[in-house]
Amino acid sequence: MSAEITGGLIQMTAHTVRTGAALALIRAGVAVAALFGFLAVCAAASRRTEHKRRYVLIFLAFALAGAVMAAGGAKQPMRKVLYCCADGPVDLQMVATRYDIVDVDGKLLTLMER
Repeated sequence: MSAEITGGLIQMTAHTVRTGAALALIRAGVAVAALFGFLAVCAAASRRTEHKRRYVLIFLAFALAGAVMAAGGAKQPMRKVLYCCADGPVDLQMVATRYDIVDVDGKLLTLMER
């Protein structure tokens, strides 16, 4: 039996993290909602009455769209990050068939599920 086959991984911890695209969508949605919410409040407090109601409704619609963007980003699936310790020699190509290898630091492997 080969030494590469007898080695294994010991899972130490696992965390779920948001993807970069989900974080960007959440941040953009919050920024849009805050900006247009502020503009709706400013339009409502304005002294001009010609198109006051129209502007408030438009700004509130965009603020609601921003909130929907943020909620959509929060509902996106998260990825699992595993921190594993090598127990003996481990073939990284065998590990890479199932996991994305993020970092290798001596015996400590940081992996992401696909």
